[in-house]
Amino acid sequence: MDCRILPVKEGYGYVVLYEGDTLIKQPYVPTVSGRSVFRTEAEALEVGRLVCGKLREGLPPTVTRREVEMCLQRAGQ
Repeated sequence: MDCRILPVKEGYGYVVLYEGDTLIKQPYVPTVSGRSVFRTEAEALEVGRLVCGKLREGLPPTVTRREVEMCLQRAGQ
């Protein structure tokens, strides 16, 4: 399982790969209404790593608004 940065117009998203295949392509910040992109690579990678971690543990790859907010705070430090 691997998480990589996805450059998109005006920002970043992330891609989750498994054995070279794309499992998730997330060009926008999840749980945020509209089509907001991550402002920095660090923000996208932090949320992407959370999603990868959930998948590794056998959990659904869904994230809550609170989880996303915490990831964005950590990325900004």
